[in-house]
Order: sequence, then C-alpha cells, then structure tokens
Amino acid sequence: MAEPSRTAPPNARRRQYLLLSLCVAVIQGVILLLSLPTLSVTALLPALGLGITLVLAGLLWQPKITQTVFSHVVLGLGNLWVLTGLALHLSVDPTPLSTQLIGSLGLGVLAYAWFSFPVATAWTLVGALPVMLAGFARPGETAATLQGALVLLLIAAMSRSGRQLIQERERVALLQNLAYRDPLTGLHNRRVPVEELERLMALRPVPTDVSVIIFDLDHFKRINDNFGHLRGDDVLTYVAALLTRQLPEGTLLCRWGGEEFLAILFGLRRAQAQDAVARVLADIRRIQIKGLDGLSCSAGGAMLTEAPGVREVLLLADHRLYAAKAAGRDRACWDLPPGPPGAG
Repeated sequence: MAEPSRTAPPNARRRQYLLLSLCVAVIQGVILLLSLPTLSVTALLPALGLGITLVLAGLLWQPKITQTVFSHVVLGLGNLWVLTGLALHLSVDPTPLSTQLIGSLGLGVLAYAWFSFPVATAWTLVGALPVMLAGFARPGETAATLQGALVLLLIAAMSRSGRQLIQERERVALLQNLAYRDPLTGLHNRRVPVEELERLMALRPVPTDVSVIIFDLDHFKRINDNFGHLRGDDVLTYVAALLTRQLPEGTLLCRWGGEEFLAILFGLRRAQAQDAVARVLADIRRIQIKGLDGLSCSAGGAMLTEAPGVREVLLLADHRLYAAKAAGRDRACWDLPPGPPGAG
C-alpha cells in the first residue's frame, strides 16, 4: 500500500501493466464486436473501454512516465469509463448498474493500493458516489448498491489499518536499524560483530578460516585539527566505502569506534587474509587529501582459533594493532606478541 514511485515503473512491472492492458483491450474488443450487430448506443461503452486500454498501453511505452502519473491516469480514465457507462444506463438502457458498481469498486481497490488514504478516498468517490446515488434511486438495485457501499467501506477501513500497520513496521525496522548501524558510515556498529563472534566461538570445532582485523587510521587527529570534524567525517565515510568495496565478499564490517573499523573475514586462511588486508592498506595509502601528506592505516589481525573467547580474540587483534603502530604505522601486524598499547 505504499505510495506509487515518482520514478518510471521498473521493466518487470511495466510488462505486467502492459500485459494486463492488452488483455483488457482484447476483452473490450470482443464485447464491442458482440454489441455492433444491435447498433445499440451502449456499444459506446466497450468502444470507450477499448480506447482507454489502448491509451494506457501506449503510455507504458513512454520511458519517462512516472508511476505516480500513470496511476493518476489509470484512475482518471477508469472513472471516465464508469461515469460514461452510468450516463448511458440511466438514459437509454434500463439494465442493472452492476457493471458500473463493480468497476467503481475495482478502481477503489487500485486507489487505496496506490495512494494515501485521503487521495485514494477522493479518487474513489469520483466514480463510486454517482453510481451509489443512482443505485439507491432505482428501487430494484437498493440492496445491491448497499452491499457495494459496505464493501467499499470495508476496503477503505482495511486500507487505513494496513497503512498504519506498515508504518508501524517501518518504524520498528528503523529503530532496529539504528540499534545495529553506525549513523555516520552506515556500517554495522560493534554490537553486530560481537554477536557474530559469540556465535562462531560456540561452534565445535571453531572455524579455522575466520579472521578478525581491527583497522585504525593513522594520525587521524591531524585531519580533525587541520580540516575540522566535518572533513574528518567525510574521510571516515570514504574509508568505510572503500573497505566495503575492497574487502572480500561476505566480510562483516563495522565501525568499531572513532577512526577504528573491525572486519570479520570468512573462508580465508591466514595468508589469504593477510593479502586481502595488505591490498586494502595499499588502497588507503593512495587516497589523496589536500594539505595532508597522504593517508595511511594500521591494522592488527588474529585468527579466530588463536584465542579461547571473544574478548580474548578482540584483545589479541587490538594489541597487534598497537604493535603495528609502534613499528612505524601503515602496516598490518599478525605475528608480533601482544604488547602494551602504543601511540595512536
């Protein structure tokens, strides 16, 4: 029940609409052929329906038409067909208004599926209200019209409730996203990798092809001091995007805090993980920031099997990160023994 997109309908949906329009056009064409021998004025109704469906099919071939415009055109032409049929039935044809009633209900379903409640109600009343009034005025059709009105009210009520439910689900999804995502970079926050590491550590045996790497941008304080925190945020966002692109597919990546990022690599042996991290550090090294003598990153890596628990493997990666910084920065450390934290 979401609002129709303001962009062109995707190709799959466009094909569905086109197929539906052509099917309706064929049906209207058959009805028109059956009506022609009588030369009845009511043959105008299938002729109008055929014309409308052909117009809609033609619009679907226009690549620039938006979903919103197309939806409004469908409801406008549909109501034109309903009201024309109503006028014909009231003036020259005493047959029941069932066709117009069904048509207005169908348009109501589309309106409430495509638009917000006020817009959908306005479109529905354009076609349904005249038909309802005409039905109540004809003694033999009061019951059928009343049933149609009740169905329409049910559609409106279900649409409103459905929209409220969807909005509530979207709100819950947003809150869940905020709980698990870093608002600046869009990466996972540290809650996600910790939960994943707890799951992996509970496996027996513990996977031997999973590694934990902590990245830390070197001298990041200089960027904030020289360019301001907004520029620093831009650098963090850029590096986050680079890590997302360059780390192996399936990597779980998060912002660990400040200028630190944590990655969990799956399905790579130690040497393969080392190569992947080395490539990323080389890519970061090529980033050019005006006024700064290059950008570099240090990293500390540990295989999951090197520690007995989540806290221990994180501490091991963190100590190796500080060892990399103490050794001159712009490098990854996988083998040096844990040592006291060095300078950032």
